[in-house]
Amino acid sequence: AMSPEVRRVIRVLLNMAVLERQALSREFAKVDSDGDGKITPQGLQRFYKQTVGIALTNREVHEAVRYFDYDQDGKISFQELMSQTDPRKRRPRQAHAPGAENAFQ
Repeated sequence: AMSPEVRRVIRVLLNMAVLERQALSREFAKVDSDGDGKITPQGLQRFYKQTVGIALTNREVHEAVRYFDYDQDGKISFQELMSQTDPRKRRPRQAHAPGAENAFQ
């Protein structure tokens, strides 16, 4: 079952999907501090705050990284994040993302 935290993150993401995908991609790139095409858990918090003005809790971010991080590298790519806006591309929740639990320690 999906946690309430992940449901909230996805609900906001679906609302953001009404914005142009390119605009979201530009905002995503702004928080991609090292330019590798992925954002850290802290970057996810900044992305939500800067894009829609919503401050995600550390728990929401932790749960979201566990949910979205398909390759389990502890970061989220734009494709991983946006996959939740297209029901045909949604993937089942993956196992724990290594390193994500330590992101805020």
